[in-house]
Amino acid sequence: MTIDNLVNIWEKQDGECFYTNVQLAHTQHSNYQCSLERLNNDRGYVIDNVVLVMWEMNGPTQMTAEETKYLFTFTDSVHPALEEINKIWVRKRRSATTTKQLL
Repeated sequence: MTIDNLVNIWEKQDGECFYTNVQLAHTQHSNYQCSLERLNNDRGYVIDNVVLVMWEMNGPTQMTAEETKYLFTFTDSVHPALEEINKIWVRKRRSATTTKQLL
């Protein structure tokens, strides 16, 4: 991956999250911060396997594609959906932390 590849992905996605179409931020400590996501975790960070997503949708506690689709099916706008995403993310993060403490 090169900087040019990332710029091309940004332009292709119009600077929006691949999953939510929310405008991504490219500054630290901001809401909807841009993050690189692999579509297939069995493959590497190669041009045909990555998209840009908001940080809230990426990481070990991320929502699955199915959870995301389900959530957006029952919401009238993106912002209430993002509040629900955050609640799910916090629950998963707490669960992961509890699991680590038990080990």
